[in-house]
Amino acid sequence: MLEAINLSKRYEDGNLAVDTLNLKVEEGEIFCLLGANGAGKTTAINLFLNFIEPTKGTAKINGIDVTTDPLEAKKYVSFVSENVMLYGNFSARQNLDFFAKLGGKTNLAKEDYYNIFRTVGLQEESFEHKLKK
Repeated sequence: MLEAINLSKRYEDGNLAVDTLNLKVEEGEIFCLLGANGAGKTTAINLFLNFIEPTKGTAKINGIDVTTDPLEAKKYVSFVSENVMLYGNFSARQNLDFFAKLGGKTNLAKEDYYNIFRTVGLQEESFEHKLKK
């Protein structure tokens, strides 16, 4: 469950990005956050992920206040940024290993790597080479 209680964010420049957001999304519900550019969608998401601190109010994930216990709250969340950054000094396999470990996955089999790389269009000979910037 996601819950915002009087959640607000005003930036140092005075811009009020989120103004007293109140919402509750129950488990199993499908929810879409829509709005024009600058409406505060990204700021609201960043508040739930505890990437930024709210000016006032509370953001909760499964009843856990994200500012009080962020690590516990993040156990229930997955996040994929629109700006995915790979490390150019890593090979494709090293990048996959790094991000898999961040997600708690270890000991991927060789075939797992090949299946993932084929899915994203990488050829086998590029698996172990450093990425070009």
